[in-house]
Amino acid sequence: MMTVVVRAVCVVLVALAGLRPGCAPGDAGAGRERDEAQRGSLVIVGGGLEDDRAEVFQALLTRAASGPIGIVPTASGGGLETGASAAERFERHAGGREIVVIPLTQHDADKANDPRMAELIGSCGALWFTGGDQSRIVRVFRPEPARESAVFAACQALLARGGVIGGTSAGAAMMSDPMITGGRARRGAAADTENPTPADAGVRLGVGMGFLSSGITDQHFLERARMGRLIEAMRATNAPFGYGVSENCAMVVDRNSGDFEAIGELGVVMLTRDAQARGGEVRLSIFSTGDRGHVRGASCVPGPGLSQVRSDGPGVDLGSCEDVFGRESVEHVVRALERGAASARTSDEWRVLEVRVDDRRSRVFRSAGGERPGLVIDAILDVRERGS
Repeated sequence: MMTVVVRAVCVVLVALAGLRPGCAPGDAGAGRERDEAQRGSLVIVGGGLEDDRAEVFQALLTRAASGPIGIVPTASGGGLETGASAAERFERHAGGREIVVIPLTQHDADKANDPRMAELIGSCGALWFTGGDQSRIVRVFRPEPARESAVFAACQALLARGGVIGGTSAGAAMMSDPMITGGRARRGAAADTENPTPADAGVRLGVGMGFLSSGITDQHFLERARMGRLIEAMRATNAPFGYGVSENCAMVVDRNSGDFEAIGELGVVMLTRDAQARGGEVRLSIFSTGDRGHVRGASCVPGPGLSQVRSDGPGVDLGSCEDVFGRESVEHVVRALERGAASARTSDEWRVLEVRVDDRRSRVFRSAGGERPGLVIDAILDVRERGS
């Protein structure tokens, strides 16, 4: 591993040596202005990315603009060693394309306006943010949120010229602004090992990177039963949309069109706050590999081989579960709906979750052989405390 670290760091130092000292990134100012058009792409991974999930690596590599792939290890406690390990993983899929580690660790907030660092980022065609703590990314890239740093402007310029920014776990959470910094839903049934906070602590929020401007992102979504905290975050910030990405899954966003594609089963859970409905009800959409949607919920394209279900069957009570927001519970709800049920309900020790598809906006699609979970669009999500 040490050989990889030295080699990766050496590549970066060589790249830095060729840059002109004292020179700000030439495209940063113009790039920020052009970003109003929302160019570029995002590859948002929910964590736990496995090496054989080649389609996720390729989603970033094929969307990259000219220049190397930059690995950003800022979120990690492992610093440059983590960056070198991530670079090694990408090299297996990159077909010889140059991979560099951007030498910005959690301790490098003083480099936010380093012109050489900004120019190195600006020379890349893609950036990949590793996992760790998303707040570390913001502290380095946006130490003064009201004043744009040089390295943050370089990221914006990369997107403005059609590049791509991706990230896993913390690298997914940082995509929105505001962003979720930690915590869990009040009275959550399942403990969250990443954030072992008291059950009544609620979600914690802070400034994010804002590459995805339409709503709030969350990661490790179904595996750590985080739907409740995403709903809390949306209500606390008045965000109209929330995007939860599951482990070893990705949400691939075209910022120009707003369209996105899901990779992975139950890979992307999209929540929409319906301000026009009673109580500002929440709508639920669930996407798997090949399904396409829009970040503002305007449309969907089912994956190959899916057909729409007639949702006119009786409602189904699935009984009790460990956590209504967990993967197993959500999959059981989806399977009930794709069999034609007009609603599906389940409960845990604290809550009852019911999903209904009994109005014109809601749609469900299923595959002919049931080999993958169905696609659920704009179902009504009702979560309430038991006994209420």
